[in-house]
Amino acid sequence: MRRLKNTERQGLSERGERRRDACVADYMPKIKTSRSAAKRFRFTKNGGVKHKRAYLRHLLSSKSRGRKRRLRQVGTLNKTDAATAHALLPYL
Repeated sequence: MRRLKNTERQGLSERGERRRDACVADYMPKIKTSRSAAKRFRFTKNGGVKHKRAYLRHLLSSKSRGRKRRLRQVGTLNKTDAATAHALLPYL
């Protein structure tokens, strides 16, 4: 039995192109996770998306104590933005 080259095992021709007879099961493209979105969002058990609220980084002296306290609480995305976050984070 003839030994297969590495390119033949991957379903590639000698020039590195995909062979037409290559099985689809040999090559399934993966979806990349958006690393920036992975650092910003967390999912709840029911499919909601949690995020940290904005406006708590600088110019804090002009904001009231209660406002800063409310901004510390976790926020949730609306349905439209949650769908976008789910698309950016397919495996989380």
